[in-house]
Amino acid sequence: MKRKIGAGLVRPPQLLGRPDLFLTVTPLLGWLGLILVRDRWMGLHCSKAPTTCTPDSVFAWDRWIIPLVNPTADRWSFFTQDFSAYFALSVAAYFCWREARKPLAAAALATRVGLDWLLIIQAVLWNGFINEIVRLTVQRPRPFVYLDPVGYGTSPAHYTSFYSGHTSFSAACGAALFCLLLGHQASRRTLQWTAFVSASLVFATGAGRVLSARHFLTDVVFAAVAASLIALAVNLLHRR
Repeated sequence: MKRKIGAGLVRPPQLLGRPDLFLTVTPLLGWLGLILVRDRWMGLHCSKAPTTCTPDSVFAWDRWIIPLVNPTADRWSFFTQDFSAYFALSVAAYFCWREARKPLAAAALATRVGLDWLLIIQAVLWNGFINEIVRLTVQRPRPFVYLDPVGYGTSPAHYTSFYSGHTSFSAACGAALFCLLLGHQASRRTLQWTAFVSASLVFATGAGRVLSARHFLTDVVFAAVAASLIALAVNLLHRR
């Protein structure tokens, strides 16, 4: 299985035609639709039963995060999340231009860049769609809710701790970019520094979410793994 996945990733990605429309529109509409129903779907159980949302009810390895409420870390996590997308899109476009073995017509280069961007976007969209499904199913309160279940527990947005959207967004961008560079036969040095920067952005984003008490440690770890697997699956679908 590992050999098949590795062999698939080193092939250059290709457009799928009509399936690409499905792979793009479906998660986009699904993600937006679930966000719209979030307010009606969330049970707000902490505000209704405060005794079920005490710090003692949280696993020990997550409990220490509850009092950490750092607004600066929260703002930083937005920056690193957004920069992950800018980095992935910019590197993908630059690599397509730089690594071309022969001069490409403008239309051919635009098509190649567009394909790489499409795969990054699809990875982000599917991650967001699946992330929202999990959030609505689990309805885990954010860490700071445990400080005041009655006050903070009245907002549906405060029950979206599992799993971290910011961290998974950053991880989806980084993993998708790495898979694309593998398919374009990038050098080992290029793969190494790209992986280092992407991993650093994921770590910084996850750390910001934890230090701001927006997510538990398990939320960000699961987010990084889940988003990477989603990006891998999207890329494998485009290897023929």
